[in-house]
Amino acid sequence: MSQILATPPKTHTLYYDLHFEKPAIHLNSTVSEAVCHVCKKELKEGLGLTAKRFADKIVLVCDLHN
Repeated sequence: MSQILATPPKTHTLYYDLHFEKPAIHLNSTVSEAVCHVCKKELKEGLGLTAKRFADKIVLVCDLHN
């Protein structure tokens, strides 16, 4: 509970239960499915993906293309 006592000349006012909202934080991100770069198979039960670095990019490849 927040309280503020305002004391202008000749009056006393108590404000209580003040709620100050926090500013919203906006995050920018990029998301994509985890798929093999070669055959486009998705990550699922029994299929593993490995991250490989090619030049300046990191790509995911499945067990067959590892």
